[in-house]
Amino acid sequence: MATVHYPAIIERGAKGFGVIFPDLPGCTSAGKTLQEAARNAEEALGGHLVAMAAYGDPIPDPSDFDAIVADPDIKEATRLPVRSVRVEHA
Repeated sequence: MATVHYPAIIERGAKGFGVIFPDLPGCTSAGKTLQEAARNAEEALGGHLVAMAAYGDPIPDPSDFDAIVADPDIKEATRLPVRSVRVEHA
């Protein structure tokens, strides 16, 4: 099985940290701490990709980190690569 790494952006929120995946609209996660948000991101990514495959949605390749433009409306805490097994359509 091939492994892929999708870029995730962790942002500061009023009650912790949120995670978004620029390549996967609708795939989000969160945590009370930065570490918890990072751990939860992997589970959210895996579940999202499995659901996309089950519904026959196209699964994009991960973007290059350097290609992601900063959004001034997001209070970025950090960016990180989140690992997943490459998911194929069912």
